[in-house]
Amino acid sequence: MGTMLWYDEWSAWSARLSAALDTLQLYARSGGIQETLGASNALLVPEFKELFSLLGDFNTRFGTHLPPGAGLALSRFFFAQTQSKRFLPEGNAIGLQGALLLGGLLSGVRSQVTYFLSDKQTRARRMVDRAFTHLQRSLAADKAVFGARWLAAFQGPRAEEACEKLGAVHLLQFGIWAFKAEAAGGKTDLILGERVNEEEAMRSADAMVLTEWKMVRAKDDPVTRAHEALEQAEKYTLETLAGFELSSYRYLVLVSEDYLAPIPPIPQGGRTYEVCNIAVTPSTPAPAAVAAVRRSGGGSAAP
Repeated sequence: MGTMLWYDEWSAWSARLSAALDTLQLYARSGGIQETLGASNALLVPEFKELFSLLGDFNTRFGTHLPPGAGLALSRFFFAQTQSKRFLPEGNAIGLQGALLLGGLLSGVRSQVTYFLSDKQTRARRMVDRAFTHLQRSLAADKAVFGARWLAAFQGPRAEEACEKLGAVHLLQFGIWAFKAEAAGGKTDLILGERVNEEEAMRSADAMVLTEWKMVRAKDDPVTRAHEALEQAEKYTLETLAGFELSSYRYLVLVSEDYLAPIPPIPQGGRTYEVCNIAVTPSTPAPAAVAAVRRSGGGSAAP
């Protein structure tokens, strides 16, 4: 059985904790009637101790890749619990009161870690959006130099690779390390064309994102090209780097001469694929976009 992606594992652990907390709440509301049967000692206390063990396993495998705040929260939590021994077999957490204590401690550390993971993902999305917006506006503002470089890449014999390289360098200026999926399911460096050096990426950037780039010529259907890019992106099967790699959003980049009709995001496998258009010789944005929408009838990203 394959290893789950880190965010799936965190979600699974969190869901199991929520179920245990729901049961704990039910017991607490009953006024302790179930305690006559030792329900807390038989079910809840062992479950919270098992969740503690699973969280320790998660921390061992992914802790070094978590955002500093999340990693620090887990480190402090495990240090405190090692000292108190509450979750250990010899711990003195028993009965309903003990279950309330253990459940509260796990709930608290979950809230801290989730906050830092969510915050990192949100900021990473803003950074990616800012980088693509800056790229497109630079093409509109500096056609003589910046635009000419992109146009030459777009018209060249290996246009896709050339545009990938220019795009990756541009995103890196904004702290984003962009990569694409390789045939074997790993990460390919857009600039060097080899496997991504993850240590270098983590030293150099603030976030990492999967991108797939496609050229859209005059006779091409943009929606078809977007789905071709999606098929390639779906080959990526490695675990994401917790807290560093943008896990819920991926980007399909369509490079064209002028603006394309907007294509809505494509949900796939619990993730969202944003479709980003880069026009290398953009006309006035609003009229071009309106005309493109009229020509396509609005477009659709549905398969």
